[in-house]
Amino acid sequence: MESLSKLNNAPACQINFGVKNEKECKRNILAKIYKDAEEQAQAIAIASGKTLKQCIKVDFKPFTTEYVSPTTFDSDLMYAEKAVFGAAKAITNTFTPEDIELSETLYCLWIAE
Repeated sequence: MESLSKLNNAPACQINFGVKNEKECKRNILAKIYKDAEEQAQAIAIASGKTLKQCIKVDFKPFTTEYVSPTTFDSDLMYAEKAVFGAAKAITNTFTPEDIELSETLYCLWIAE
C-alpha cells in the first residue's frame, strides 16, 4: 500500500473490513448505548429534581403509547421543565462522525420519582 501511494498515477483502492464476532460486538455496543441512555436519563432526572428509578421498556421502535407524568405542574416544575428541555437539547446534539452510519435507534422508557 505504501509503494502504491507513492506512484504518480496511483490506483484508487477501496478497503472494506468487518469484525470476527459480529454478535458479540453488537451486544457490547448495545450495552454501551443502554449505559449512555441511563446516564442521559439520570441527568434529566437530576435537572428536574427527581430520582431515576428504573428502565421499564427498551425497544428498537418508537413507543406508540403516550406516557405522561401524573404530577401536577406548579412553578417549580415549570422551571424544572425548562431545565430538562435545555439538558435534553444538549444531550441530543451529540457529535457523530460523518463516516459512521447509524443503523438502529434504541428507545428506553425510564421512571423517575
